[in-house]
Amino acid sequence: MTKEELSKWLINKFNSCYTLKHDYYPNRIFYYNDEQFVRKIKLCKLNEQEIKLPRELNGICLFEHDLEYETLYCDTKLIWVFLEDYYMHGYREIQLFIKETLEEKELFVLPGIRTIIKYSDGTKLKIYDKRRIK
Repeated sequence: MTKEELSKWLINKFNSCYTLKHDYYPNRIFYYNDEQFVRKIKLCKLNEQEIKLPRELNGICLFEHDLEYETLYCDTKLIWVFLEDYYMHGYREIQLFIKETLEEKELFVLPGIRTIIKYSDGTKLKIYDKRRIK
């Protein structure tokens, strides 16, 4: 894959997520990807309908935004390793690629990007519409 193709892939992954807030981590926003929700978004856009967020947590946490430290974490296996396999091999190179790609599309302006910390404690998450979070 070319760098441009990877950039489109990353933006597509980011934009296909819905956002959640965790009761134990109020300063963090979690970005979940759910294939059923992605299909629902496409169908709603085709039919010019409002996109409604799912009521239950489904999918995989691809990104985590730490609001306090202005840091974006990304899933190691599904994002980071994919970029290593298809384009980049150095930690700093991947970090800069993610940062520049998301900043270029004005999705984020962050000082740093790291691999994700995964939480699987089974607690309920609150759903927030990412379009309302600045």
